[in-house]
Amino acid sequence: MTPATDVEGTIRRFAPRAPLVPAAMAMVAGIVLGRYASLPIGIWATVAIAAFLTAAITLGREHLRILTIAAIATTIIFASATWATTSYRRIPDNHIVTFSSKGSVLATIRGRVVSAPRMRKAQTPYWQPDRTSFLLESDAIGSTDGEWLPTTGTVRVKINEPAWDLSAGQQVELVGSLRRPRPPGNPGQHDWREADRYKGILVSFSVPCADGVTTLKDADENPLSGLWRRMRSTARQHINGCGRQDDTVLLEALVLGERSPALRELNQVMVEAGIAHFLSISGLHLGIFLGFIYWVCRVLTFSPRRSAWVVLIILAGYVLLAEPRAPLLRSAIMASAICIAVISNRSVSTRNALAAAAIILLVIDPLQIFRAGFQLSFGIVAGILVLHEPIRQLLFGKWLRERDLMVFNYEHRARGWFYFRGADWFIVLVSMSLSAYISAAPLVAYHFGRFCPYAPFLSILLLPMLVAVLIPAYVSMTLAFLMPNLAALIGSLAADAAGVMRQLVMLTRHLPGLSIDLFTVPAWCIVLFYLVAGLWILAKKSRLIFSSAVVATLGLTVSIVVTQLPAKPPVNGQLHILDVAHGSMTLLHAPDGKTYLFDAGTLAPIDAYNQILRPFLRAKRLPSPEAVFISHANIDHYNALDSLLDRRPPKRVYLNEYFGLREEGSPDVRKLLSEFQRRDVEIIRLRAGQKVSLSGKTTVEILWPPPLGGTVKRNEVELGRDDASYTLATAKFPLPERDTTCRSNLTVPPDNLDINNCSLVLRVICGGKSVIIPGDIGEPAETYLAKLPPGEIHSDVLILPHHGSGTPTLKTFLEAVNPEIIVQSSSYRLAPAELLEAIGERKRYATFRDGWIGLTLSGDKLGVETMHSE
Repeated sequence: MTPATDVEGTIRRFAPRAPLVPAAMAMVAGIVLGRYASLPIGIWATVAIAAFLTAAITLGREHLRILTIAAIATTIIFASATWATTSYRRIPDNHIVTFSSKGSVLATIRGRVVSAPRMRKAQTPYWQPDRTSFLLESDAIGSTDGEWLPTTGTVRVKINEPAWDLSAGQQVELVGSLRRPRPPGNPGQHDWREADRYKGILVSFSVPCADGVTTLKDADENPLSGLWRRMRSTARQHINGCGRQDDTVLLEALVLGERSPALRELNQVMVEAGIAHFLSISGLHLGIFLGFIYWVCRVLTFSPRRSAWVVLIILAGYVLLAEPRAPLLRSAIMASAICIAVISNRSVSTRNALAAAAIILLVIDPLQIFRAGFQLSFGIVAGILVLHEPIRQLLFGKWLRERDLMVFNYEHRARGWFYFRGADWFIVLVSMSLSAYISAAPLVAYHFGRFCPYAPFLSILLLPMLVAVLIPAYVSMTLAFLMPNLAALIGSLAADAAGVMRQLVMLTRHLPGLSIDLFTVPAWCIVLFYLVAGLWILAKKSRLIFSSAVVATLGLTVSIVVTQLPAKPPVNGQLHILDVAHGSMTLLHAPDGKTYLFDAGTLAPIDAYNQILRPFLRAKRLPSPEAVFISHANIDHYNALDSLLDRRPPKRVYLNEYFGLREEGSPDVRKLLSEFQRRDVEIIRLRAGQKVSLSGKTTVEILWPPPLGGTVKRNEVELGRDDASYTLATAKFPLPERDTTCRSNLTVPPDNLDINNCSLVLRVICGGKSVIIPGDIGEPAETYLAKLPPGEIHSDVLILPHHGSGTPTLKTFLEAVNPEIIVQSSSYRLAPAELLEAIGERKRYATFRDGWIGLTLSGDKLGVETMHSE
């Protein structure tokens, strides 16, 4: 045997079947290391160069093979760490973020629009015009002396009006405010700042109106980009003309990857059901499309090589038309590798193709590995490649072995087709659905805090419908230029199928236990899960691996159980004031382990329950609220309850007696009251002088408002707004009976009390400490409450009335309460003079500055914890 033959045999013996897989794994390890290990770039680069030189020197020397492999792995890891550190931490000196601060900075900037502007409806409880958002590659920023300073960096731009004339590629000048994104205000809340940083976006720019945008130069459009734009626009127009708008927006998302705001509700339901991957173009969609093209080519008697060429050409055109997202690019790279292998008459390794796709995408942008979409896309495909065959053998192996002994004659060919071809399709569908579900479940739990038990079954049900949507849609788009009438007819079939699919998805909302909320799952649990899965795949190799798999499985089970146990009840109670911008949301964790919600609303354009309260409960491992107190009928105190009622309705809700009278024309109030009835939530009306016992250690005293029909009097004479003594017309009242009509026996409240001054003023006593939650009261209520005996009004903590708005009577009210700590739940950054004067030297915490504020209600000392401080 010659030395050359010996070396060749060694390489064949030791070379892995998919050599790019360990390279991709080493690259992933290096990127994670570079992101979380704060080492200078020079160290990463020096080690990478040294390892590369070592690998070059030892390459081809058999006795140094292990050293060569280690050197290659080290090179990949440290080179990837260098690239990740550079992408995440290195910022050019003229980057636009260097001109910003934590607060807003008025500025004028110039740059090029790099993404298609999108119009979005403002998600606020009051009307606002549609907003325009896009990404801008900055070129310059105006200085105070009139000069333009060159800048670099991507900016997220929001215009508070529609800007109809904007398009990608334009050079524009913007006037507005520049600022760095805020960190999350509450535990568990999604970190949009970090998410943008992974995309290379470090600042945002807000333009108050469309007049703040000046177009300096229209987009330079070469013939190729113009053709691409016209083709994409024509494709969108064709799809939009195929049927009803509700159906075509879903069809556009499935075919072109265009996400319309009209899909927000459908997307939320699909996320809850664990089938959101059907809504974005992924390997499944591309596989259906390319498989259909290949099948048509083979029917037309094309050879496999020629068919692969056709698929490759059509794939390139489709990638140009669709949104270039990670799942699509990953699928396109894998499909291209398979086509090239068929064309070159070589065997193809799907694992190698998957690893090649990961390496290419991570070289382009290493930080996308930290995005949920990237992880789910590659994780699901990897899971299918690894788990598909074991699951197939586990579920159907015995039947498949028995089937191999069956023989069907010509008369029973239909039955034979059913037993063989039809059964194979069904087995592949089931095994792939279960493989995808098992591989994605840990990532879904980690990123979204959900366990979706129906996901594999719904996937099996929806896949045939997806095929029925995509095939006619692709055929219709292909024929649109040649036979428009026929294309419109076929497109209408695709739109009708999309409508059926949409209705079926919306019906899943009524399934019990559609989505089970999980407490926060730590990252190490996810890593342990995949390690356990790998051990079980290799369990047949040796008894040691089998024993290790058993032990690791027990450890994983215990870990999951421990992480999903609710938090221990506090000894003396905890009060959480959540940062909801301009609004109010306070949560009491009582010593009995239950939680009670005091107001839950905001004027900010967010879903306060799904984006703030629900993640907070997960992060703190707290149960859903047992009961809710709503101070009054202003929307920034209750609009989060819609989502709470859909998800986990409370058992009771406490309202003032005026709630729903003056606001009887408000559709939001009517809807809320009707939802309470429909969900069988007990409604209890409260008035001054009553007490509500939440547990043995927790009591809520109602200090205001006066009873319905009663008035605030002095010496039996109706009182105006002077500084005389205030007394209630009545004192103690029994708790009202359950309110089943919401408005029975109610009369109009006194004219001198507006909605704000009808707010419930609650004195919560828990753990030997007291907290006053006053809603939005103003002068009349503050004046009366200031005259109460000290034992009835004094409290250790006061949440400022009306979000900290100053009133002439606020100082007197504060002196009467005499709190140790003052809390302001507001988005106001400039405090009114009356507020600052009233507070004096007292300690004030504010959600706009401190974020979430947690108070430990201990009899000895108040413990305070905040999310962050400036």
